Amino acid sequence: MNSLNVSGRLIPYWEFLSELKNVELHLDVGCDRGDLTLVVHSWLEPCATHGVDVNESSISYANSVHASSNESLKFYSNIKDLDQNRYELVTAFEVLEHVSDEKGFLEFINSKLERDGQLVLSVPHSGLFDFLDPFNYRFLIPKSIFRAVYKMVKGQYPVFDDRPKHKHFSKNELFDLIEKSGFEILKHKRYGFLFFYLKWIYSDLFDKRFNSSRVYKFVWIILNWLQDFEMRRSFSIFSAGILIQARKK
Repeated sequence: MNSLNVSGRLIPYWEFLSELKNVELHLDVGCDRGDLTLVVHSWLEPCATHGVDVNESSISYANSVHASSNESLKFYSNIKDLDQNRYELVTAFEVLEHVSDEKGFLEFINSKLERDGQLVLSVPHSGLFDFLDPFNYRFLIPKSIFRAVYKMVKGQYPVFDDRPKHKHFSKNELFDLIEKSGFEILKHKRYGFLFFYLKWIYSDLFDKRFNSSRVYKFVWIILNWLQDFEMRRSFSIFSAGILIQARKK
């Protein structure tokens, strides 16, 4: 496999993770339903992978769908179940921006790593178009209007009204936070620009009602190609995302 076989944010993830060799035990923090965890696990094989997430229904799905036929995959909803394990690699993709205690979260990850273990982490970057993040639209317009528009587009009212704002990090802010949490930065990459957001918005607006339309599919293919073109390149301070590889000190 190479980066041409993956799409979206998987492109920079693959570029970093494909270089890691002989990983025997891997933890994916904030694994949700385990779909991305399964992909990363396939890149690291032979390797045992554990996923953890606070959403019990997501973990139930992950165990029944992904882990039931793969003995090297396990998923947990309680971090206490991880107490006896130390990992060579921890991944946390698009998780830190949802955490209130950022330093505490990173220090927890540090505690789960073996000596010289590595962290690969991605977050939204405070780039030129971060205002287009659909997750944060509800903070830009009155709540009643947002709920009405969401209902019109999605066919139901949103269930995440009380979640905090989706945070976007600058490179310096993220570096400082990671280093103060007991890590040494090995490398980083900033990626994406505009079409990552445009594809996301396009899918949010039209996927539910028009996904069988040829026009919808054609536009989606074009947006996906443009997004992937951007994901293979850095746009420096204007980038949409940032990926960090760090080692436990």
